[in-house]
Amino acid sequence: PRHFTVLVRNIPAELEIKSNAMLAAFFRKCFSDDAVLEARLPLTSSNLNRAISMRDRSLADLEHSLALLQKTGERPTHREQLMGMHGDEVDSIEYYTQQLEERNAEVSRQMEALEAIATGSQPLSSSSNGAQTVSNDPLGDPQSSSLLESSNETDTKHQSRLAGSEIGNSAACGPSSGPSHFVAKTLGTTTAVAKKATTAVTTAATQAATGAVDLVMGREDGIPYSAGFVVFSKLSTSNAALQMIHHETPFSMRTLEAPDPEDVVWKNVGRTHKDLQSGKVISIALTVTLCLVWTIPTSFIASLSHAEDAREDVGWLDDLFDKYPNMTAFIELVAPLLLVILNSILPAIFGLITRFEGHIGSGTVQASKFIKLAAFMIIQTFFVSAVSGTVTQSISSAVEDPSQIVEFLATTLPSQGTYFVQLVIIITVQFSSFELLRVIPIIFAAVRGCVGPRLTEKERSKRHWGFLRPLSDPLFFQQAFFASQIILFYVILMVYCPLYPLAPLVTAICFQVMGSVYRHQFIYIYPTKPDSGGKFLVNFVQFILLAMFLAQLTIVGMLALNKAPTQVALYIPLLCITVLFILYMQQLHFRVARYLP
Repeated sequence: PRHFTVLVRNIPAELEIKSNAMLAAFFRKCFSDDAVLEARLPLTSSNLNRAISMRDRSLADLEHSLALLQKTGERPTHREQLMGMHGDEVDSIEYYTQQLEERNAEVSRQMEALEAIATGSQPLSSSSNGAQTVSNDPLGDPQSSSLLESSNETDTKHQSRLAGSEIGNSAACGPSSGPSHFVAKTLGTTTAVAKKATTAVTTAATQAATGAVDLVMGREDGIPYSAGFVVFSKLSTSNAALQMIHHETPFSMRTLEAPDPEDVVWKNVGRTHKDLQSGKVISIALTVTLCLVWTIPTSFIASLSHAEDAREDVGWLDDLFDKYPNMTAFIELVAPLLLVILNSILPAIFGLITRFEGHIGSGTVQASKFIKLAAFMIIQTFFVSAVSGTVTQSISSAVEDPSQIVEFLATTLPSQGTYFVQLVIIITVQFSSFELLRVIPIIFAAVRGCVGPRLTEKERSKRHWGFLRPLSDPLFFQQAFFASQIILFYVILMVYCPLYPLAPLVTAICFQVMGSVYRHQFIYIYPTKPDSGGKFLVNFVQFILLAMFLAQLTIVGMLALNKAPTQVALYIPLLCITVLFILYMQQLHFRVARYLP
């Protein structure tokens, strides 16, 4: 159903789209009345979010009290909290039952108010007193579905006209099929999107000041965001909407593919174009800065693969090797392991950097993180390691004269074959052993078993502090980091295939081992989410083509500097064919893969 749905971003204020019906009417005017099934416009709902959070806390307290009664046979009691001070001692079950009823009523009242605004039957200003919306996981709240069901833009005539369409036949099968249910279950839950309200401007100075205070303090609910979801009746229409320009102003009414409901990053739905562009600039700046800074530890660790050369430039290494002569061989052996440990920090760092970009789905977040990690592996782990594999002085010379980098590669690449093959083996052994033994999840689960609420089965099955998970709730597969390592494998394979005869054999064995390990993990351990909708695979293929070109270019440069004209003449046609193939693929193949026919 997600393929029938598009996200519309940066809705211009002059269009005055303030309700679901207005958004649907805009796209029906662009196409036809039958083309659009329904639309959903997100509303700010920070107060409702807080109310639902309080309601959930009351429910958890009540369940905990009932579990204590069942376990001990005595009714639990506690003292009321009044203005931060202890009050009278009360029966916990009766207290939390009454509190839950009151908070349920408040949640229902606020949801009804937001529903009225979403359908256009209530003015926006009338909801400023309420406040509770869908929880952080809107789909996990059964009451939120009632907020999504109503849509006053779909009348009886419109439904009858859809009966003969393709999607109309699909939707008629039941409430759980077709894109209409997809919207009813998910897109309307965009009322749970925001924790940050947009600026409300009124004509009177007093009203404007009051509205600003409400927004800053989080007391204003029901303000439409400049983004929305639209569901079309046909795949062809949704794909046409994705490729069309809907407004004369650049970036206004921009259409994007909608992610799966559980993959939506709700806090990014209402971000403005200026905010998104600023976030991308910050992300690029941080990525470049990290790449430059990361060169220092990467170069040092890579230079340890030639410990005897490194000791000439690092005084404390010279003293260490003089004191422990046998340490030289050990340092050269563990240098690849140190690099793997260093690179394991990168996913967390790039995860924080990617947040600035404002991706709407967690699948596209993983795809963006993969681009950064893959580029990082090619630049840092391979080329920087290859250049710094001799001595630190070579790096300083390369900084002074960048043209020497090619010469360094020509002289150091053959000697670094053992180092990179060891790196491939260590990554394979580490990844496979940690995956099969579930080392990190078992540690987190053991800590979770000692901290946090754990009296009932429901309490034990919940996360604590956001990252302490039970084994029954595995984290989704970290596809970005894993795929970036595979890109590194391909670069090493393509470069060292003609230079180091063992490289193809070792890489083939490693691929076979990892294929068996991760096939088992995908079947029995990992959930199937998030789904980037094919964006991840497209990026992966593009990096494979880039790795192929860089590998061939590096070998041609190495042969030219080693004065091997015959080999260069034989290799240049292959490089030209690769370039032509990449240019051919870039014409339309990736665009066809991006949109459904």
